[in-house]
Amino acid sequence: MTVSALLKKAREEKWEAQDLLDVLMRRVDRRFRYPPVDPVMVAQELGIACFDRAGLKARWNAIMVSMGEHGHTQPSIVVDRECTPLERRFGFAKGIGHLILHPNTRQHRTLDFTEGNGESLVANSFAARLLMPGRMLSQLAGRMKFGEMALAFDVTEKMLSQRWEGFSILGKKANS
Repeated sequence: MTVSALLKKAREEKWEAQDLLDVLMRRVDRRFRYPPVDPVMVAQELGIACFDRAGLKARWNAIMVSMGEHGHTQPSIVVDRECTPLERRFGFAKGIGHLILHPNTRQHRTLDFTEGNGESLVANSFAARLLMPGRMLSQLAGRMKFGEMALAFDVTEKMLSQRWEGFSILGKKANS
């Protein structure tokens, strides 16, 4: 199902944002058994075009997300190719979050993981859940050290730490 079809179904059935996230995460769980989750693959399966371009950082802080603007006929995410690989992964994941959770906002231009307006913080949370699904966190908790988990998920320890803070693992704790 493309992002447009998913959003149409959500509007028709009056889904909450959490319902959209649950549907998407079930798809991710079926597609990826083990980390890392590939956000570009997820985006493409949703009908979202992913591009990288040089020079975005100077204008738009590394990421631009749009719904069919700037010559693109489909929703698109553009990330600065000069970003680190981890920033790029996070940028694509956050872009998916913006397109799914804020479809009426025409453009988003941010990459920061810890700052931003309300929409940006919600997209950050979405990105963290996409890149570090709860099912996978549960499977790895107690079996890996924290740094090893960050490497497995292909995220920074800071990202994993922030995701971990919002995640309850029923008494399981990652090794430090």
